[in-house]
Amino acid sequence: MKKTEIFKSNIFSYLLPVIVLVIIPVVIFSLTGLPFTQFAFIIVLGALIITAGLILLVWSIILMERAGKGTLAPWAPASVMLTKGPYKHIRNPMISGVLYCLFGIWLISWNHWLLAWTAFFFICNVLYFKLSEEPGLVKRFGAEYIEYRKKTPMWIPKFK
Repeated sequence: MKKTEIFKSNIFSYLLPVIVLVIIPVVIFSLTGLPFTQFAFIIVLGALIITAGLILLVWSIILMERAGKGTLAPWAPASVMLTKGPYKHIRNPMISGVLYCLFGIWLISWNHWLLAWTAFFFICNVLYFKLSEEPGLVKRFGAEYIEYRKKTPMWIPKFK
């Protein structure tokens, strides 16, 4: 499948991070207010974490499309197992990138409802990956994925 076909057939998949990182936080802020922290260090730290999360997310999406021949959406998964780039150090770099962004936004805003959203999003993804995605990866890639799973952490990168 060509890059343009993947994009056209799965354009909704690009809305997933927008919903998680923009729409839901905006709804939370509109319902609870936006109490920004006054500590410059926390704002800078939050911005750095958001930047790192966005880099990880975008890098992972590009690799998923180009090398993995799939999209970030679960209904159009990779047909090639990825073990390079961020996937060399972490099994779920896209979701980790989103989680880093959400955590950074929370640090800057100090809105505890956003922290609750981040925790809920994390728990849902842990359950989804353990109950659905990983068994599917074992079926598609077999022993190669099982070995990769043993060596590569799920959420926090491991550098050698």
